[in-house]
Amino acid sequence: MTGAEFLRYIAGLKGAPRSNDVSESVRMMDAEAFINKKTASMSMGQKRRVSFIAALINNPQLLILDEPTNSMDISTVIAIKNIIGSRAANGSITIVSSHVLDFIKNIATKIVFIKDGYTIDKD
Repeated sequence: MTGAEFLRYIAGLKGAPRSNDVSESVRMMDAEAFINKKTASMSMGQKRRVSFIAALINNPQLLILDEPTNSMDISTVIAIKNIIGSRAANGSITIVSSHVLDFIKNIATKIVFIKDGYTIDKD
């Protein structure tokens, strides 16, 4: 299956209208060069970009991401930051779990630290 076929499959599962266009997300994630490549031959970073695009299909009101910048190059990290910022500006909520504190500090409106299953003070 190619990345484009995977995205069409996910769009179908999510009940996205046939006219649902993911090309803007593909462009923002700089995936045009490999989106028609078989997923089995994609790099880890390319697979993660396609998965991120799949998560954005139907523009969910709530998006939960676990380590979204893992295996991503700097330009993709910037794209993810911009997408999360754009979602926030449009009233959507994105919850991000990450060990990359600089990234979190740049995107977050609220930060919660968790240790051993409990929230702890930031200080």
